[in-house]
Amino acid sequence: MQLEQKVSRIRRQMRQLGPLLKGTLIDREIPCGKPNCRCKKGQGHPGLYLTYSSEGKTKTVYISKKMAPKVRKWAKNYGQFKCLLEEMFQVQLKIIKEGK
Repeated sequence: MQLEQKVSRIRRQMRQLGPLLKGTLIDREIPCGKPNCRCKKGQGHPGLYLTYSSEGKTKTVYISKKMAPKVRKWAKNYGQFKCLLEEMFQVQLKIIKEGK
């Protein structure tokens, strides 16, 4: 496959990904703070959280159970996008080195 065709294929794949979400998803158990709750004995309430960096600071956002499947898909899309971006970079670097 010619290099220009590879670039076109990668661009097409990027467009097909859908929504992207940069960040890390973490499943955590967090205590609620109620005095008689089971979480006071060490077992927290399970939840999904997104951590991301903004203006040099790490931020955390709770993801509801309703939103979890979408958010997981968006985060997966972002991971695939990063891989495709690296692949495109390598192909374009070859184009530059070959002088085409």
